[in-house]
Amino acid sequence: MCSVFVIIVTYNGLRWYDRCLGSLIESEMLVQIVVIDNASKDETVAYIKEQFPEIHLIESQENLGFAKANNIGMRYALDHGADYVFLLNQDAWINEKNTISELVRISKENPQYYILAPLQQYAVSGRIERETLYHFYDDAISGNDYLSDVYLHQVKDDYESSYACAACWLLPIETVKRIGGFDPLLHHYGEDDNYIQRVKYHGGQLAICPKVSMSHDIENRSKEYRDSYLDWKKYMLINLANINYNFDVKSILRSRLNTIIIQFLRLNKKLLKKSMPEYKFIKQMADKIEQSRQQNKKLGPNWL
Repeated sequence: MCSVFVIIVTYNGLRWYDRCLGSLIESEMLVQIVVIDNASKDETVAYIKEQFPEIHLIESQENLGFAKANNIGMRYALDHGADYVFLLNQDAWINEKNTISELVRISKENPQYYILAPLQQYAVSGRIERETLYHFYDDAISGNDYLSDVYLHQVKDDYESSYACAACWLLPIETVKRIGGFDPLLHHYGEDDNYIQRVKYHGGQLAICPKVSMSHDIENRSKEYRDSYLDWKKYMLINLANINYNFDVKSILRSRLNTIIIQFLRLNKKLLKKSMPEYKFIKQMADKIEQSRQQNKKLGPNWL
């Protein structure tokens, strides 16, 4: 019998818990649910204790962000004999009772997959999430073309992909032991990009399994919400922390400084206005980026 630990980070999400937690309780595979609450200001803690007493609830006294809070849950699963860790966002839920058992089955048959994800859909319309569709298209090759297989009515159990949002991931415990948890350099958003980069560096693959699915309630989320977390600094960190790129941060700083000098001599104020903040940010974060890169190149339960 597999031991699957579901890790959910909560923060002021009362409107989702019945669907999110309820879908797990109805799963055909028995799971152990671990909730890490990020110091919610609403009635999250009281509600979960009252309505879902069987859940193991860890109460943080501060908002740790998505990465660190998930790491607490992964550490707990690792210490308590988990065979699999199933990460699920508070605003998401699985759509079929066999979603987790099907992912586990595919994982056992395909040890090359360090991450497995169901088909990710918008909760309101039921449409496939835009990022998922993009990567299905971008990663398509002969024999790994989901969109063509849908048209031909030949959908397979799994498709290798370069990305799946961490709103819903199944991680074999060997992935956690080899890769670790989320890098706290990426506090909120971008941590899944970084994790996938590390999986690739260490020889693993990611698969999307479209015969099972989950719903993610983000379709009507405002652009301002996403932009508040994903600015140019976050994208820069995602790229600079990518250990598949062979460089050191000091060389990047020297190159940027040379560019700034040339722009200054040419009196190019428009480019200087963009280059100077970028250079200052990289310089400010240089030590943390270098630490991240060195740590993530090592195998082991990093950041847990």
